[in-house]
Amino acid sequence: MPPAKKNLPPAGPFDAGWLFGEALPRLREVLFVLDRDGRIEFAGGATPALLGCAAAELVGQPFASLLADGEAIDIQEAERKGAARLETRTTIRRKNGETFAAGFIGAPAGRGGKGPRRLILAMRDLTEEMEMQEALARRNEQLATLGRISALVAEGGDFAALMERLLAIVMQTLEFRAAFAISFDRRSATGKLAAHRGTPKEILALAGQLPYDPAWLQSCVREHRTPPLVEWPSFPPETKEIAVRRQMEGSEAALLLSKGQVLGVLFYTPVQPLSAQAHALLDAIAGQMALAIEKNQLLQELRESQRKYGSLVEGANDGIMISQGGVFKFVNKKLADMLGFTVSDLVGGPITRTMFPDDAPDLLGHYRQRVTGRVPREIYQARLRMRSGRELPVEFNAVTIEYDGEPASLSFVRDLSERLRLQSEIVIEKETAELYNDVLTHDVSNLLHTILGNLDLLGDAAMARLPAMREQHRQKAIANARRCATLIDRVRDLMMIRHLNPESFTPLPLAPMLHDALDVVREQFRDVNFTARIAAQPNQHILGHQLAGQIFINLMSNAVRHNSKKDKSLKISVADGPDGRTWEIAVEDTGDGIDDALKEKIFQRFGRFSKTSGLGLGMNIVKALVEVMGGTIRVEDRVAGQPGEGARFVVALPKG
Repeated sequence: MPPAKKNLPPAGPFDAGWLFGEALPRLREVLFVLDRDGRIEFAGGATPALLGCAAAELVGQPFASLLADGEAIDIQEAERKGAARLETRTTIRRKNGETFAAGFIGAPAGRGGKGPRRLILAMRDLTEEMEMQEALARRNEQLATLGRISALVAEGGDFAALMERLLAIVMQTLEFRAAFAISFDRRSATGKLAAHRGTPKEILALAGQLPYDPAWLQSCVREHRTPPLVEWPSFPPETKEIAVRRQMEGSEAALLLSKGQVLGVLFYTPVQPLSAQAHALLDAIAGQMALAIEKNQLLQELRESQRKYGSLVEGANDGIMISQGGVFKFVNKKLADMLGFTVSDLVGGPITRTMFPDDAPDLLGHYRQRVTGRVPREIYQARLRMRSGRELPVEFNAVTIEYDGEPASLSFVRDLSERLRLQSEIVIEKETAELYNDVLTHDVSNLLHTILGNLDLLGDAAMARLPAMREQHRQKAIANARRCATLIDRVRDLMMIRHLNPESFTPLPLAPMLHDALDVVREQFRDVNFTARIAAQPNQHILGHQLAGQIFINLMSNAVRHNSKKDKSLKISVADGPDGRTWEIAVEDTGDGIDDALKEKIFQRFGRFSKTSGLGLGMNIVKALVEVMGGTIRVEDRVAGQPGEGARFVVALPKG
């Protein structure tokens, strides 16, 4: 059989003892029966819990003795209402003197003259219910306050006035005695006073330019802590003394956060400690204040950008235009001036107005390709028609953009008139320079060789011997003429290098090239005793021009010429470059070496690295030739750290 349910009356006839002894005490209400005089005939239910006494103690007592305000319940009034239900609430006093709010529901009992009239009442404690109602009312009031604040932030307006209004609302709602808000400027790393109420001037003076430490503030966010005013590390030490003197030592702080970033801080002095609910409202208001700061910062940045880019566009050296639907939507003053129009003449008008009829199809074709997205960016040259009808050569640098939600073309227009004039002058100057070069390298060279021939004839044994002084002058003339001839050869080499075409480069075997260069140097210094050794393999090729041999002739001849030692030797070796795509050809000697201070200068034009006479062009030509073939050259000590032990030139050239 299933077990009997607990607290149910036993089976059989009704048991009044169970009702009064077990069931009624479990109720949360107190049941009363009052006679016509308002005395308690019966009390039961939660009497001990609500009133702090046994039910029997109340029987015979006037019900008015329980009422804290001394008001009685009018039974006669209830009787006149007949069967109508009686509902009321009042304040009840417990046995220990404490009071609580109670609600009553009751009705008269008995009919006419058949028995005594009574009033049956059920009383319940309203304390929790009233607290919930009060909490709900406060919550609704807070939601209304937050809604008002949100509306103010959304409306915007003057930032300073908005922050003052927000601060006034939060102070009134949360009962703050004083408060001030700081907004942080990310660019200057300082805090600026945004609003204040009730705060002493000494504190405001310290908060005027509060240092901004983003890392420390973000650590506060991560650790969910915000130090009070007197512990804020950015304030000077005297802040605590001032706060105590001005009764603000209890001031707290709330970070103004937006998307996890600290945009400011609200310092406040509460009249009394905040409840959890008040803290929640403060956090919500702080979020709205942060949003107001963020909007203000974005607005300031936008205005700054507008000023910056407005100045940039209007002060640009190039014309700028936006065209859409075949119409000028924007034209800067520079473009209007270039074409001889005003801005108002062009904006709103057709773009064909500045096109020559013959060029219009091509220009409109470029324009349609951009606005349809087929060619989002292009650079091309064209000509535009000025207001006077004259031709203006220009270069378009145009891109596709979105303007008012539709595709458009943004073009930067550069006037090419000056560039074309300069290019024309450069062509003329180049032709003139080439003419002078031809005269120098051909006609003057022929004249020098004629002079050298005549000077040699003067010293011929078949002719009369010249006096010693005249012979000395003849030798100087020969030396200078040969220097001039060498200079002309160098100029010819430089001109040839400038006109080399990398597409004409072919694989060249290194070993024969190095041996041929050494043969030229041996002939050049046939009266000088030196040794040379070349280590190169037949399969080693470079990609370059036949002039590459001049590189090694120059390097080897310099190694012999600039060696004052008795034992002169050269070593030429070939090795793989670090990247595996080049050959590194090293020419090293046992000569006088090159000081560290001169190592970078020797490749400059007219740079010299010894007292030995020279034109100072050889190494410059070598470097130019190496670079035009896509290589590099460097100089170092043959023995590291000992320049006097000789030099080592390393030329890296692409493998062929």
